[in-house]
Amino acid sequence: MRRLVLASLLLLLALPLVAKSKHKEKRFEPVTIINPAQAAGRYVGLDPDFVIVLRGGSGTLRNFNRTATLEHIFYEGSVLKATVVYPGQGREVLEAIFVNRIKNGETAFGLMLRNMDVRIDDRMTIQNLFCRRE
Repeated sequence: MRRLVLASLLLLLALPLVAKSKHKEKRFEPVTIINPAQAAGRYVGLDPDFVIVLRGGSGTLRNFNRTATLEHIFYEGSVLKATVVYPGQGREVLEAIFVNRIKNGETAFGLMLRNMDVRIDDRMTIQNLFCRRE
């Protein structure tokens, strides 16, 4: 009887060691844009209130309650550069890379924003943000 209890106890202790392990995969692969028409579309960030709309040579950016115009849009390979103009509030530079995000085997095309402060709420600011094309 003692052996049975001891064997059961050892089996229970060993279960977490043989349990299934989860492997999460997430990577970004750059995508070259040959023609600005390829880039046209609506790109949505973490929150549906952060949206970039590209129409080839023009576009807009909605950063929660602020809407801006994209000027001087420049495509080079997988890189997008533009000037973000907030009416009466100033300008900032938008730099992004067109990427395929591979997450656990699923692929999504979008923009990876770099070095741009995206304020999610009063407590959190993100500098690198993936925006999926819808």
